[in-house]
Amino acid sequence: MTRLNLKLMAITALLLCTAPALSADDAGEAAPQGEDRLAALEARVAQLESEREALGLGDPAETRKLRPHASKVSFGGYFSLAYRYHNGDENAGTPDSSYFDQHRFVPQFEVQIAERLSFATEIEIEGGGADVGFLSDNEILVEFAELDFELAEEFHIKTGLLLIPFGAYNLTHDDPLHDLFDRPFVARRVVPSAFDQPGVGIAGDFNEDGFQFHYDVMVTQGFTDGFSNNGGARDARNSFRDDNNYDKALWSRFQFTPDFGRLSEGMDYLTMQLGGSFNIQRIANNGTAQTIGWGGDFKLGMNWLDTDGFGVDFEGEYARININRDGPGVIDGLDGYYVQAAFKFRPWDNSEEDMVGGWLSSSGYIALVARWEENDLNDNVEGAARRDDRQAFTFGIAFRPFLKTVIRAEYKMANSSHFAEDEADRFVLSVSTYF
Repeated sequence: MTRLNLKLMAITALLLCTAPALSADDAGEAAPQGEDRLAALEARVAQLESEREALGLGDPAETRKLRPHASKVSFGGYFSLAYRYHNGDENAGTPDSSYFDQHRFVPQFEVQIAERLSFATEIEIEGGGADVGFLSDNEILVEFAELDFELAEEFHIKTGLLLIPFGAYNLTHDDPLHDLFDRPFVARRVVPSAFDQPGVGIAGDFNEDGFQFHYDVMVTQGFTDGFSNNGGARDARNSFRDDNNYDKALWSRFQFTPDFGRLSEGMDYLTMQLGGSFNIQRIANNGTAQTIGWGGDFKLGMNWLDTDGFGVDFEGEYARININRDGPGVIDGLDGYYVQAAFKFRPWDNSEEDMVGGWLSSSGYIALVARWEENDLNDNVEGAARRDDRQAFTFGIAFRPFLKTVIRAEYKMANSSHFAEDEADRFVLSVSTYF
């Protein structure tokens, strides 16, 4: 800091400290004194600027242009808390259980480094953190850390820890986005959300008159050969710092989104999203066993919330991984799917009087939700483990006072080959919010 800048700061501080507090009654008498002080300050600033010019320091505005570009940083994230009640199993000798689950605290950062260069990351903190003796089932993990270079809207280059584009749920796994709290089986054991890996990729959007086409393609470490009867693909996740073989995985997802409002007048209430995913790689240490994964996802919405106060949403996802290997007891394939429907309504109107002082929003709603799901983690054997060959039906209600926050109550009825606590029938009361 220069000597002149120090002078300016000292004079400003002195004036602020010595200025008398004015009441409404004596403000008029003190005005001339305030004007004199202002004139004196302006004269002193002019004098200092003259000294600056004499010393060759130049225009302060021009000096600031020489500083490095200041990055624009945004901070946010989401938080989830759940209360769980699990029904026990008399045959397995397992009692009922209930507990509060501090499930996720996920800070999110985004930095606009330059006009076309940005960096974004999420740090997932589950179960309260890590390395504390009394905590259980806890972790701290970088959920993604992505450097994105936008050459054009149609072509981005990205690198870092990337969210894998295999299914829609993995790319939109944030808890506050969903009206049911528990993630579907396919997004846990076939596509192990949140699924990220180090690698490089390209992505982009083509916006045409009446539709949008999105693509996302990347190369990463891929899976290991650790697929299991109970954990599925979740046990085959690879290291962030090593690869179990020389081969790399190719992942891709393509999405088609028609704009019905443009395609046909009066169809603004209808929305649709169709996606398809593909993966190919070799997984064994010697690179001989190859996997081919594929899947599809959809979302369909009919929304009259703004006009008539109700709407209907449908969504679903299917994913399969084929593994071309033979042998007794080996897993040569796994798959899973879910389908879900939600009836949404808004019993309050958009007037300020009916939104309880801003607590209820015109973007909020109440939803009645139902989901059916299945998974098969070993094609060769039926009931190979507790989580193999299972089905579940979940129904619940979600209350969104506004889009960023959701309060849910749901009940899941599960049918699996063997009993496990996380497969038991359960009631879950949860809250999730962005911040």
